[in-house]
Amino acid sequence: HNLTIISLAGCMHIADEVSALAKCPQMKCIDLSGTNISSGSCLTLGSCLSLTTISLAECMHITNRVAALANCPELKAISLYECRHVMDPPIVAIAERCHKLTHINLYGTGITNIALTALANCGAKLEEVYLHPGIVGHDVGKAIVALKEAHKGVAIHFNGCDFFTVKFEDTHTHQTPKHPQDGHGRYIFLAGD
Repeated sequence: HNLTIISLAGCMHIADEVSALAKCPQMKCIDLSGTNISSGSCLTLGSCLSLTTISLAECMHITNRVAALANCPELKAISLYECRHVMDPPIVAIAERCHKLTHINLYGTGITNIALTALANCGAKLEEVYLHPGIVGHDVGKAIVALKEAHKGVAIHFNGCDFFTVKFEDTHTHQTPKHPQDGHGRYIFLAGD
């Protein structure tokens, strides 16, 4: 019961046996990347109250039940890389309840601007957010700007881009005003590698 770190990454034959990890109250770091765990396992992992870091990258059977991880008050980092069945609701729950969250990888998930807005409004101090360039929804740009403004210094990574810059441009003068709220304009997203 003193186990604090475990990596089962790439163990394709690991599935719901991970429920035993919930019996380790000191568990802090779990890497289940590339395993065949089901969403039901996420319900069990949500009882790991000391959990600070978890990677479920490329766990193709994970769905919105990953919201159970919002029960982990110490959670600082989560990777849901390529978990295509994860949508907005679990990210909203994690954003609302995991106040120590600093790193989140949402590349390849099914999130929209709703999850981005929840992250912008969360009580945590985000340092790194990984996204994919094809996020859908209304006002995605505004949600990304809100995320950048709410978490000063947050690094937002898009696949293939080493940096990401947000610039406000006045639509009449095409200049960057000192105070964006003073003019009519648009946000321009600059990304490059």
